[in-house]
Order: sequence, then C-alpha cells, then structure tokens
Amino acid sequence: MILNDLEKYELIKIYRAQLSNPELYVIFFNVLSRFGKKWLQSDFINKYDFIKNIPFEYCDGYDPKHYFPSIKFEEDEY
Repeated sequence: MILNDLEKYELIKIYRAQLSNPELYVIFFNVLSRFGKKWLQSDFINKYDFIKNIPFEYCDGYDPKHYFPSIKFEEDEY
C-alpha cells in the first residue's frame, strides 16, 4: 500500500503526538548534529512539521525557529 502525502502527514501527526518532550529534544539535537544529515537532506523535519510541538525551554537556549523557519510551532500559537 502506498500512502499519498496527506495520508503520510496524518500518520506523522499521530506519531508526533506520542513523543514526549525529552524524545523531541533528542530528535531536535540529533538532526542538528552530523547524524541528522540525511534527515535534513530529505527535509522530513520541515515537510512533516516533525518537531512542531517541542517546548522551546527544552532547547537549552537554541531557537528551533532559527533552524526550521518553515515550521509553524505550537509554542507560537499561545
């Protein structure tokens, strides 16, 4: 079965909702490290808003908006 882009996005939303803040923290810094090169090249983080619900206070002074400006973060909605 092949999913279209909308179906993929909806599935990622379900996965993203299951991630804890510490898990999002690890993903954020992993993507910024040399280990995240393939994630950045494939643009999965931006395409699927994968870290849109990371609390900014979890980022140790790093601003996720600086690295991923196309994501509409939930933190900005409040």
